[in-house]
Amino acid sequence: MLTELDYCILGIVWRGQPMTAYAVRTHLAQSTTATWSSSTGTVYPSIRRLRDKGLIAPQTQPGPRNREPLGVTPAGVAALEMWLVQSDAEIARATADPVRTRVHFLSALSPDQRLETLRHYQDITRTAISELEAKLAMQGVTETDRLECLGTTGALAELRARLEWLKEVERSLPGE
Repeated sequence: MLTELDYCILGIVWRGQPMTAYAVRTHLAQSTTATWSSSTGTVYPSIRRLRDKGLIAPQTQPGPRNREPLGVTPAGVAALEMWLVQSDAEIARATADPVRTRVHFLSALSPDQRLETLRHYQDITRTAISELEAKLAMQGVTETDRLECLGTTGALAELRARLEWLKEVERSLPGE
């Protein structure tokens, strides 16, 4: 069974092929999604699973440093298409958000600490919003860039919603 990350990596290779595992790691390191790990312990096992299932394969002879350019096989294209169109309600559910998780436990702090912490969460969220806005300003004009832009716009909307929610949490604090 493939994981969401496996399918994401399959899509990255499909879009950038031929692409080395190192290039996949670089792409994930630049992702707007904090949960995607670009570590070798995450990417290389995923690539191995995709190769073992015949979804990706070497495209040419290994290059410098023995890096092997990979591409998506016809079976990989079919798997990618199936992943895109066959989804269930699970993918629309709220995802893990470390800020939201921490808010559940703010009562462990004094009222002053709660307020200071919430304002810190707001500040770091504003910083993340600024970084995404800058990234959007640098997007190119190819079809791939426009689609990447839509994904980044979704991340930006999520962060803006989080910021508004954090302001609401601050307004609702007892005695604030």
